[in-house]
Amino acid sequence: MRWPGCLAGSTPSPRRGCWTPAPTASPVRAGTDRQVPVTGLGGVPTFGVSAVVLNATVPAAPASGNLQVYPSGSTPTSPTSSVNWRPGRTTANAVTVGVGAGGTIGLQVGTGTADVVLDVVGWYGDASDAAGDRYQLLVP
Repeated sequence: MRWPGCLAGSTPSPRRGCWTPAPTASPVRAGTDRQVPVTGLGGVPTFGVSAVVLNATVPAAPASGNLQVYPSGSTPTSPTSSVNWRPGRTTANAVTVGVGAGGTIGLQVGTGTADVVLDVVGWYGDASDAAGDRYQLLVP
């Protein structure tokens, strides 16, 4: 499955939600919102998901910056960030984010451009989930 600017699915991990370093993808640019589907992929159910837990990585960006990860359909809360990085360094952070409309999350870079890699590691059910709002780990 592909969506604008991200490569998903089998390369290099079935739980990889977004991989912009892929040859067919493009970096996330400041001032744009990138919507990324996270439900119905890699073991995350299509329905009944209130939030996902993921590892967000920015590999070796050319300049310092920050990444905001937020539920789609909402406005990113400034000046919060999910990942902050320095030039040339690969930086990662664990992020728990609510799932927005259509089972998607949003990405926004504060300045410049950056490649982004998102690996989903688990999810929380919503009130319709038989297990309640408990965390569901995705086993590799």
